[in-house]
Amino acid sequence: DDTVYLGGDFTSVGGQTRNSFAAVTTGASLLPFTADGDEVGRAVEVTPDGRHVLLGGDFFRINGTTTHALAVVDATTGQLAKAYPGFIHNNSTVQDITTDATGFYTGNEGTGGGVFDGRIALNLNDFEQRWRDTCLGATQAVAVHSGVLYSGSHAHDCASMGAFPDQPRKHLLAQSVDDPKLLPWFPDTNDGIGEPVGPRVLTAASGGGSDYLWVGGEFTTVNGRPQQGLTRFADGPDTGAPWVPNVSLSTLTPGRIDVNWQTSFDTDDGELTYRIYKDGSSTPVHTTTGYSVFWDRPQLTWTDTDVAPGETHSYRITASDGPNTSAKSPAQSATVASSTEAYPARVRSDGASLYWRYDEGASTFAHDSGGKLNNGFLRGGPAYRQTPAAVAGPSTAIGFNGSSEYAYSNRLHAAPPRFSVETWIKTTTTQGGKIIGFGNLTQQNSTRHDKHVYMRNDGRLVFGVQSGGARTVTTSGAYNDGQWHHVVATQGPLGQGMTLYVDGQARASNILVSGNENYPGYWRVGGDNLSGWPNRPTSNFFEGQIDETAVYPTTLSASQVSAHYALRNG
Repeated sequence: DDTVYLGGDFTSVGGQTRNSFAAVTTGASLLPFTADGDEVGRAVEVTPDGRHVLLGGDFFRINGTTTHALAVVDATTGQLAKAYPGFIHNNSTVQDITTDATGFYTGNEGTGGGVFDGRIALNLNDFEQRWRDTCLGATQAVAVHSGVLYSGSHAHDCASMGAFPDQPRKHLLAQSVDDPKLLPWFPDTNDGIGEPVGPRVLTAASGGGSDYLWVGGEFTTVNGRPQQGLTRFADGPDTGAPWVPNVSLSTLTPGRIDVNWQTSFDTDDGELTYRIYKDGSSTPVHTTTGYSVFWDRPQLTWTDTDVAPGETHSYRITASDGPNTSAKSPAQSATVASSTEAYPARVRSDGASLYWRYDEGASTFAHDSGGKLNNGFLRGGPAYRQTPAAVAGPSTAIGFNGSSEYAYSNRLHAAPPRFSVETWIKTTTTQGGKIIGFGNLTQQNSTRHDKHVYMRNDGRLVFGVQSGGARTVTTSGAYNDGQWHHVVATQGPLGQGMTLYVDGQARASNILVSGNENYPGYWRVGGDNLSGWPNRPTSNFFEGQIDETAVYPTTLSASQVSAHYALRNG
């Protein structure tokens, strides 16, 4: 009506004491409303019924009562109606508040370790929490439109709520007002100039028959294009096509071709439709749907049984969000097998939970041949289709440059109490590097890292886990001789402990180490952090060729390991 509520770092209004918050009439007269804070007020929002005012900021007390960063006060008197002691971390503040018909929503910024940077949804009927997310990366602004809470932040780590791990910042996010799960809406700005924090203000508005989300801040680009300080997103039309799918074919089972692909990414749709085209036909032979977001692009598979041994067939796939369809993927061809390849058959029968053969031609996709759909991302553009491969047959290997190229699993895994890792390597490096391991991050060096095999500068191999400190076993021989070598590391219960096999034989062991560090993580191949590990090599990353990588949820026996090695020639 005729009241203006204000917040800031003032201590008086119109010559009278008012700390951080005040109310005046539209005619500029000071009102009795008193909600004195002891620190800066940053956010003010009136509830839809006009009875209360929602306050946010840095404060620890309102009118002398403990309530940090958030408070609900009477709209006429300023008397505290709901306090939030201990509700928000002491090093976090409320930067913005918005409402809809049933709730109010806060954007929070923290400084230092263990702080709260995300969003909180609260009910208007009782002022209690509905949900909160725990993304890290300070939230500066929030706005609600059509049941969706939009936020401007520099979110970089949402792993604690099942979303993306620590990585380069994302500046615009969307969530249902009823659920903190991130929705598939990912336009982006850059950090911009100044502090930098990217977007600072959001508001929804309508005009010309369309609804718009306006975004303001210190950014200088939007979706990679120059756009400084102010931009808007419309409710339509949708004009952006999904990414072209990455496709890989497999002929491990005689008489069929498995068509595998990495689900695509679309900036404003999670559920996409995929159509498979065979042998140049314009009519799809198979149509299916799959859900994906930028950090989780799972593998999908379709099996073509309308084939015969010896025949060669090609396949292309498109991804569609409905109005828009990607280009067809480059044609991939495969010849139908008439017999089973011995080596991959044994890996699968021994229970591999992840099995990458690196047969892709040129993509970011390492498909899982083990049937568990634990596909991988290939980073940095490694050298594809390296020959000769480690194992006889039509398969190829992959080459890593020792500085920026590696692979990581799409899926976050719980720390395995028992495990085996297996891979083949060929190198002449004198810089060492990590060959395979488990780490908590994907797009940068992990801060927690173990369950790994790495090569020292002298070519000797080390298998290490964290168990009351770094526990390692090391080979006596060097393996940087330019030949293919089969490497398997296993950890089992006390009495089995750690064993490192090379070329079918146990080369080092410690039967007393049965535990490893417990944290969720990703399997990484070709490079990751080696800080703090004994005889740390010059490089974190492995320069050389890698092939036939497998991970098992069990401890492979010595006989299983030797059997795998014996099958290398077919």
